[in-house]
Amino acid sequence: MTKAKRYQRPFQTPRPKQEVLEEWQEERRKVGTALADREPPAYVLLDYIFPPPEGIERWQVKLACGCVKEVFTSGGDQLPSEGRWPDFLSSRSWRLPPGQMTCVSDDHPRRDDYPSRLVTEWREGGDVVPAHEMTLDGVDEMDDRVLMIPDKREWEVVLDCGHHSMVRIKDLDWLPEHGHQPRSDLDPAEQAEMVAKFRQDALDYPEIAETCLRAERWWAEGCPEPHREFMCCTCPTAYPIVGYVSLGTVAPKPKPAPKAKAPTKATLQRRLAKMEADAARLRDEIAQAPEDDDTT
Repeated sequence: MTKAKRYQRPFQTPRPKQEVLEEWQEERRKVGTALADREPPAYVLLDYIFPPPEGIERWQVKLACGCVKEVFTSGGDQLPSEGRWPDFLSSRSWRLPPGQMTCVSDDHPRRDDYPSRLVTEWREGGDVVPAHEMTLDGVDEMDDRVLMIPDKREWEVVLDCGHHSMVRIKDLDWLPEHGHQPRSDLDPAEQAEMVAKFRQDALDYPEIAETCLRAERWWAEGCPEPHREFMCCTCPTAYPIVGYVSLGTVAPKPKPAPKAKAPTKATLQRRLAKMEADAARLRDEIAQAPEDDDTT
């Protein structure tokens, strides 16, 4: 992936600084109120959860789709192109690979392709989705088909594109260490026929070529369960950051207190002369003072 480039000038006119600052302060106030209302109060966490604006760097980033977004990081050393931004289309707390952001703007054509990706990590097995019916639309209502989908278990997986996804598999007791088992009753003639069919379908129907090629590979591998490949629904909306520019901090950083000026040599000499005069006077007073009375 091409490294993002740092620019000196904004890609478009930034929002007014005062507007951004007021928004940040208002959101920080809301978070602070919510933390204070907890039992026990957790207001001490405010600076960690929602830092003060003086330490927040403001950026404009340009995505590969051409869109420009405004983002914030903690300090200028944390570049937006190196951050892992949230997957905003997911209902879970997933994050995208470094340097990618979600964009669903209408300012550019939407990508409707859902590429097939290999599973690189099976993270966690979840709930069982009960059996249910699914209707496949035909040319007219007479051609509609109703399929019975069996019980399936959901799994969180990481795909080879780096995105997270939830997939469903038939074997409710399956674990990653069990591996992917091909069908034991697969007829070689049927296998060859289906491989050829999906290969031709990919040529005849380019709009679903990705799905056809995935099915072709599955049949060629002997129909292993669970599948090794799944569609990635995140790829069509995830774009890399190709450029960024700093807009400074949300609020000006406080100026450091001026350092005290070092005294000059003449000043130090005057101080020394005064201290020596005071010491001489004390010596004279000691010499003239009466001796201590040890009888009392």
